[in-house]
Amino acid sequence: MSRKAEDRRARMEAAIRDLVSRLAQALDRFAGEDQPVGQRLKDGMGCLKGLALSELPEPMQERIDGALGTVNDILATYRIETWEDYQRISQADFIRIHRLFIDLAFNL
Repeated sequence: MSRKAEDRRARMEAAIRDLVSRLAQALDRFAGEDQPVGQRLKDGMGCLKGLALSELPEPMQERIDGALGTVNDILATYRIETWEDYQRISQADFIRIHRLFIDLAFNL
């Protein structure tokens, strides 16, 4: 394997480790039942802030992009403009988003 290929593989493996870590953190935040649903959602979604998709394999990029697109579709009905607006999220929509993250975490 060439040095360039080794570097690319190392970056991809690091990106996958970062993604898995962030998804685990997000699921932990979603499960924090001592917080209101909106806070749990905001904190969980915040775990993916700054995630670099470019080093991940393309199928993973597509799954993440699709899941985040679905999250955006769900949240679009709430017209979220501030972090406080997350408090309006219904339990049913929170569960839908939580399940999307579970699916991502266990089906990469």
